[in-house]
Amino acid sequence: MALTFALLGCSDPTVSIGNDTGPVPVDPSTVSVSASPCPGGYEHATICCTGDNGQNAPACMRYVGTPFHPCAAGWSTYPNEKVCCSLDNPSDCSTATGPKNTNAIVGADACEGPPKCSPGTSPDPWCAGFGCWAYVPGSNGEPATRKGFCDSEKTPPSAQDGFPSSICATDCPSMWFHWSEPGVCCRPDDQGRAEMCFAATRYVPLTKR
Repeated sequence: MALTFALLGCSDPTVSIGNDTGPVPVDPSTVSVSASPCPGGYEHATICCTGDNGQNAPACMRYVGTPFHPCAAGWSTYPNEKVCCSLDNPSDCSTATGPKNTNAIVGADACEGPPKCSPGTSPDPWCAGFGCWAYVPGSNGEPATRKGFCDSEKTPPSAQDGFPSSICATDCPSMWFHWSEPGVCCRPDDQGRAEMCFAATRYVPLTKR
């Protein structure tokens, strides 16, 4: 499937290059769990979001001027589907337009990306497959209720190896590595800390690695 990318430089309002480094709040309802891959050598800028930690509403932010800013501990990494930035020169960003595709095409094979809960929801540890849940505030004095779903066909993501099952693996570029968060590629600094990170949109069959 052909993807179209409008090369509009940094005219997109989600990107600003200069001394302004954010963070800037993002509406959690506008954040996508998955996005179509960017052109070769480019990846989607990062949006960081909190999950649901009991009763609190989610919060999301992006870092203007540093599109691959690593998310803090306890925050999840999502792709900014509107923006593609160069891995070699992060200040080189373009507006991305094209159909959303949850299956990144690698040659003739399609691999499903690791499941991820949307902002405001958390993985369900009691689900036999993969599930997400959140608290729904009560009304008229009623207590909050737990609402979610469970998909027995999906396998929970594994933070250990950066991929969710025995079928596909996150395809990180050269010098970028699987990090503690499943489906995320990071590049370390001289001290071994995450210097830049992005939510991967490319996956490869494990049998072909």
